[in-house]
Amino acid sequence: MSAKGFRSVAKMRLYQDDVVEIKNRYKNDPQKAQVEIMSFYGKKGINPLGGCLPMLPQFPFFIALFFALRESVELRHAPLGLWLQDLSAPDPLFILPFLMAFIMFMTQKLAPPMPGSDPNSSPGNEVYATYDCWYFCDHAFWFGFIFCCE
Repeated sequence: MSAKGFRSVAKMRLYQDDVVEIKNRYKNDPQKAQVEIMSFYGKKGINPLGGCLPMLPQFPFFIALFFALRESVELRHAPLGLWLQDLSAPDPLFILPFLMAFIMFMTQKLAPPMPGSDPNSSPGNEVYATYDCWYFCDHAFWFGFIFCCE
């Protein structure tokens, strides 16, 4: 499913110059520009939602997994291994939030740019990505601290 999404994004990136030309041609009429872009995508066989739609069938499985893990009493106080000796307690060494922030940051760095995105806004996006990771770590720390002190 991910391969379909990547193929769709790659096709959109391939025709990005044509889309920018259409946007410039109909600069004063954004609604007409959208209609022309959609007809262009239809002629080229591109589905703009092709990157998102393959994720929809996965959601029920994630929700079911969440509820199954939440209700399983057997996992309470069960050791996972390495430094996690109790699954119901917060991470004592605070490794998992930093690992998650690192993965978030690398995912944002390695993701291809969206079609039609402005390359001049890239520094702002990098600041936002860094802030996003810092925000996650900070809140994970304080929520873990509050949870431990109860």
